[in-house]
Amino acid sequence: MKKTAAILTGALIVGGIGVGSQFITPGDKALAEKTAEEQNLKISYEKAKEIVLKEKKGSISEMELEQEADGWVYEAEVKSKGIEYDFTINADTGEVTKMHEDDDSSDDGSVNQDEVKVTMEEAKKAALKEVKGKVTEAELESDDGQAVYKFEIVAEDGREAEVEISAESGETVKTEWEDKD
Repeated sequence: MKKTAAILTGALIVGGIGVGSQFITPGDKALAEKTAEEQNLKISYEKAKEIVLKEKKGSISEMELEQEADGWVYEAEVKSKGIEYDFTINADTGEVTKMHEDDDSSDDGSVNQDEVKVTMEEAKKAALKEVKGKVTEAELESDDGQAVYKFEIVAEDGREAEVEISAESGETVKTEWEDKD
């Protein structure tokens, strides 16, 4: 069954994961600020940057503004003394909801097959319950050490979403909607 899931995964992959969130480079700061303003978020890009750097001195290597199931968050990576740290900041409250040292050396993207308890088909059904539409891409991968199925879905209204389903529990891990210009 596990080999079948791996084969199906390979067969369903159409291309790389599309952009389900807004990648923020220094040149995109205005776009992040615009999104924060349009969504009536209390924490701006600059304020989120201040919050992160107050928690950990260093340099921000990337920052994303994402919509998750419970609201908008900034996700940031900070490099400090050769170590990378991941942060999640609530875009309404400014609360740091996650901070951990990113150990990419142990997370090479390979999936621990012992964690896979849900089939690709079961995960696809769960993803389509989350976002009604058509799956255009699917893959099984390790994300922060957790086996997840990632699905790109074109919703019935034409918007695109990326839905992550836990390969262990079948629960929705994250849903991100792509911004339309």
